[in-house]
Amino acid sequence: MERGEGVRVRDQRLNGNETRGKTDVVAFLVSSGANVNKQNSFGNTPLHLAVENNYEDVVKVLLNSKENNNLQVNLQNRDGWTALHVASGYG
Repeated sequence: MERGEGVRVRDQRLNGNETRGKTDVVAFLVSSGANVNKQNSFGNTPLHLAVENNYEDVVKVLLNSKENNNLQVNLQNRDGWTALHVASGYG
């Protein structure tokens, strides 16, 4: 993708169907400044969804990316669960 092509990466959702399990897409969006803490209507973050769906490589991208020094791993969804709670429940 060339610079200035009009994609507003910060507005792209990391928790949408278009990124589910697609490590390369997630890595690109994260490195381009997408909001890694954006919650969906259930309060789930991209990390919640990656853990729930057993997308281990996506979890690694989210946790290990140097661009993610603002990743909030303790955000709770509407049920009060963090991604760690989800991992223990689905893992």
